[in-house]
Amino acid sequence: KMKDIVRIKKIIIWLPAVFIIIIILALTFQSPEKTGTLSMSVQEATVSTVSNVGIDRKKAIQCWWYNFSNFRKLAHIGEYFPLGISVAIPFCLIHKKKPIIFSFFICAIVSLIDQILKGILPTREFDEKDLMLDLIGYAMGILLTAIFIKIGSEKKKRDAQRHTLSDTAKVKNVNGKDNIT
Repeated sequence: KMKDIVRIKKIIIWLPAVFIIIIILALTFQSPEKTGTLSMSVQEATVSTVSNVGIDRKKAIQCWWYNFSNFRKLAHIGEYFPLGISVAIPFCLIHKKKPIIFSFFICAIVSLIDQILKGILPTREFDEKDLMLDLIGYAMGILLTAIFIKIGSEKKKRDAQRHTLSDTAKVKNVNGKDNIT
């Protein structure tokens, strides 16, 4: 039974990555019109968010990233950042041998398949610049995840050591006096 639970956990931890890959592929197969409409919606939401944090809307619109073509390119970073996170988590927590290398490998394969499909589809095109933007996105996701998991595991170790030391210091001998062992 315990093996089944562990196996189920190993499957569940990969579900976010599978879900994100499905989204990436769905976006790849979208028509240019739907992709353009989605990009415009996300662009407007981004400008609204930036405006809400105190940056003047007119200044935001004048930024280089607001250019529609640039914004669409930058979307690759936002698309692949969560992929990097969702792939790094299982590798860092479960498959602990070389998690960063394996995470990069899986994300690079997804990115390459995405671009190959775009090269095959009649309304899309292969673009090596997109591969670089994808790399920036998943690299940030993988590295930040690995750093946070490392910090968390180090804190857990320190807390466990501190707990062990405090338990040891509280041991009393038969006479009721403190006895440090």
